[in-house]
Amino acid sequence: MPPADVHECMCARARRAVGEHAPGDYILRPREHANALPPEAGPLKRILEQPGIEAIKADYDRWNADALHLQGRHMRWGKRGIVAAMAAAVAAVIVTVSPIDMTPLQSVLASSFVWLLLCVSWIYFALMMWRRPLEGWYKARANAEEYRKRLFEAVLEATETAGPGEIAVLPLQLEYFRRYQFEMQREYFAGKSRMAARRARWTDAVGWLWATIPFAALGLTLAAGLAATSEQGFMHPLVTKLGGAVQAVERLSIDTYGIGAAIIVAAASAGLFAIAQLDNYRRNAVRYTNMLSRLEELQKDPRLGFNPARFAADAGIREPVVRLVREMHALMTSELAEWVTVGLNDKGAIDMPERQEIPAAYRLEQGPDRVLHLFAGSKLTPGDFGRIRAQVDAPLLTARKIGFVAARQTGAEENVVTHWNGKESADVARPGDWVVTNMSAAGEILRDRDQQVNTYVIRAETFPRLYDLHQGENAFGQVYKSRSVVEAFLLPGSFEILAPWDEMQRGARGYLLNNGKEVYGNNRETFEATYEIVDGTA
Repeated sequence: MPPADVHECMCARARRAVGEHAPGDYILRPREHANALPPEAGPLKRILEQPGIEAIKADYDRWNADALHLQGRHMRWGKRGIVAAMAAAVAAVIVTVSPIDMTPLQSVLASSFVWLLLCVSWIYFALMMWRRPLEGWYKARANAEEYRKRLFEAVLEATETAGPGEIAVLPLQLEYFRRYQFEMQREYFAGKSRMAARRARWTDAVGWLWATIPFAALGLTLAAGLAATSEQGFMHPLVTKLGGAVQAVERLSIDTYGIGAAIIVAAASAGLFAIAQLDNYRRNAVRYTNMLSRLEELQKDPRLGFNPARFAADAGIREPVVRLVREMHALMTSELAEWVTVGLNDKGAIDMPERQEIPAAYRLEQGPDRVLHLFAGSKLTPGDFGRIRAQVDAPLLTARKIGFVAARQTGAEENVVTHWNGKESADVARPGDWVVTNMSAAGEILRDRDQQVNTYVIRAETFPRLYDLHQGENAFGQVYKSRSVVEAFLLPGSFEILAPWDEMQRGARGYLLNNGKEVYGNNRETFEATYEIVDGTA
């Protein structure tokens, strides 16, 4: 496995070479991407220039163009039909309530105009039923997204040897997927979520505005009725006086105009809700927001996300990288199910399988010394702790910390590097976290052969569960003593694992510890100087 500095450098080099997400990344242009790569990204450049990649891109472009064309046709025809129907209703009302006396010819022309609008509306609706642009759009979009997935899978499956000064191919493949697929999809769903939510709010606002009109019309109609009954002497004299106050309203022929206004409002409301349904504003707002959350959750997953995948890529291990790509594509496929179900259905498609049982987060490798060494690019769980112990056939120990620690709580972010005969790990203490330095049972600060102290970070919520305040204070903080026991076993060889604080932890030989919630490593000398065995034999 590469040392810490090589690991960090490889990740940074690959990401820097591929670059960060930029507007326009949604357009698949692998050859242009290849031309923009620096010389050190030569392996990825050669992959993107392969004829097979261009062939997949051509298939994607063809289906994507069809999808955009059919989507536009579906939306145009639907909205034109709705607008024509609304215009016919409004025109009919105007003709009905107009105070202008029309000649027979004018009446025929006005009536013909209303029927013409209705015919136009039904022509568009008939076209939608006959040509079915919605189904064509879904099929074309499904095929385009399938070929988009195929392109990134083909890039990942391609093999290329890195030359002198070039970055290894697997980190470059992962970062290419990150920029042009994951980041693009995240931007797409974030933008769509905002747009759908904005349109849903606009539709709601207009809907509430329209909702006030029927109540106003009802009030005016009742006022007209009140005026009519008061004239006929059917009401109490007081009410009769009030009726006289609304004579002006009655002169507006509120019965005729009220019916006309009601028809216009009904038509406008029907059109508004039909357009909203055509675009599914509210449904899409929730749908896109949920999809964005699921993508970001998978991105940060301690077993499937980009951190363990990058660690594996730097080590040349393909499986976690492939697993991440498959999980993300499976997630995208599930969200686009209504498209995919009418799209490609041939056995040659490189579609992603259903989520299966997640493989182990670690591996044990036998080195030249014929000793098993532990590697884990994901955070280990208590279950992993038990499985690893069984595989190395190590006795289970129960240990209590007998040494003390000096600890101080941070008020601002602070970088902390843990040393023990070399760099073991690094972490960032957030405000409220504790920076802890190991001490011996005699109360002395522990130092390694290079006179480095053994300092590390414990999260704010975890520290009170592990330590009680003791007497004394030194340059590293107040003195605390442990209040808990841990399970542990001695590893047969070295360890290189992702610690609970999201940093790689390395040791030439040491113990694996389980405090019931977290699993982490501890250098052998440090462990034996600060813990006592209360059950089991080391």
